[in-house]
Amino acid sequence: MRHCANQLRGLLGFFLIILNNADGKTLEEISEATGVEPSYAWFIAKLLTDLNVLRREDGRYYINEESRAFCELMIKNVLTFLD
Repeated sequence: MRHCANQLRGLLGFFLIILNNADGKTLEEISEATGVEPSYAWFIAKLLTDLNVLRREDGRYYINEESRAFCELMIKNVLTFLD
């Protein structure tokens, strides 16, 4: 069980990193700025786009600030629960 919690912590950490570095950037720029591998960055950006936290326009990702605040709060609450 502890192993799963650690993996979830890592994944949620990637979500926070992408949220804090995505605004107005291409996927390549996000990956470069965060150090998150492009395939993982794409996967997270795709999920966040499907959840309307990110919007993709002309190859760049833009953040919906209201959705971002809610998403960050949820992630931080899950991380607190895992500790």
